[in-house]
Amino acid sequence: MVAHERSTDPIIATLQEVVAIPSVNPDLPGGAHGERGMADYLIRFFADAGIACERWDALPGRPNVVATLPGRDPGRAVVFECHMDTATAAGMTIEPFQPVVKDGKVFGRGSSDTKAGGVAMLHAMLRIARSGEPPPISVMYAGVVDEEYRMRGAAALADALSACGTRIAAAVVAEPTELRIIRAHKGIVRAVVEVRGTAAHSSKPHLGANAIAAAARLIAAFDDEVAGCFAARDDGVTGAPTHNVGTIHGGLQVNFVPAHCRFDLDRRVLPSEDFGAVLEPYRRIAARVAGEQAGVTIDVRQDLSIEPMETPAGAPIVSCAAAAVQAVTGRASVDGEPYGTDAAKLSAAGIPSIVLGPGSIDQAHAAVEWVDCAQVRQAVEVYHRIMLDASAYGGA
Repeated sequence: MVAHERSTDPIIATLQEVVAIPSVNPDLPGGAHGERGMADYLIRFFADAGIACERWDALPGRPNVVATLPGRDPGRAVVFECHMDTATAAGMTIEPFQPVVKDGKVFGRGSSDTKAGGVAMLHAMLRIARSGEPPPISVMYAGVVDEEYRMRGAAALADALSACGTRIAAAVVAEPTELRIIRAHKGIVRAVVEVRGTAAHSSKPHLGANAIAAAARLIAAFDDEVAGCFAARDDGVTGAPTHNVGTIHGGLQVNFVPAHCRFDLDRRVLPSEDFGAVLEPYRRIAARVAGEQAGVTIDVRQDLSIEPMETPAGAPIVSCAAAAVQAVTGRASVDGEPYGTDAAKLSAAGIPSIVLGPGSIDQAHAAVEWVDCAQVRQAVEVYHRIMLDASAYGGA
């Protein structure tokens, strides 16, 4: 099938339509369009389906889109959430927004992460709307902005749900989990580390204080003294804590003693850790390293924090999702993951949450991104069962 050919399967055809919409996060390379096209598409989809839909403020010019299918108990709702933005398409080796269907797969940016999950949610809701039989509680679909950068769309959604007057019984967040139920994942704390020294001519380095050399010692100390203890703290669900220095910048030219070096630290946090104290060991080490060389100062500044997420294994939404996946695929697993998702923001607001969707995280952000069509169809069945199962929300 070539790029412009539309699948005869309405689920896969919808997926082709949304993959063809460039919705790269506007804070990433190639993100000029942002999520606007996706928001407009969702508004039209729900209007055509006769499902009430509205835009909820999230960021300036970047609304979340929320649709509601009323249930028999309209005072409670379950939220099915999917982010509308994608990672950058830079570096892809296929046409990112020409969704080819080949060998049972849809190719294109966002196909796996995470438009496939969103489309499966749309079609599960559509099936209920067409049946004329209301679900046990209201079903809400939330298409949110900014997951690929700072998850501000999910944070805005959590705030809005807390104030909406409807009790949110549970949330299902679409990410490519290969239809595994993810009940826990790590949080993220990112820090900017600024090392300042004293400039001098490189022929007389003793007159300066080398910020790059100090940064190197600091990174080695972080690895030895902080990361050296990580393996012993594996929680058996999300794994062990980790950290990574992802960027580093310093110096002006080779014959200067550099007066400045900056690096960015990414720390992955277990649900069991003291989230607010994660950077304290790094700050203590930084103060010691700075004190070991005259003319050096070091500042460790938090730049981003995304909470860990953990929902108990026996929570109704976990048990219901496992039963749905078992019924559809013949096999269900409940796991944890090391990455972070929008579920963190919903969970932090007190909403029992899981992450569940078609596709593989190994395809997310890849140079060749794709999703298996059969798994997308299975996801529709899984979501449909969860939407109709009152036991998922603690009711009979």
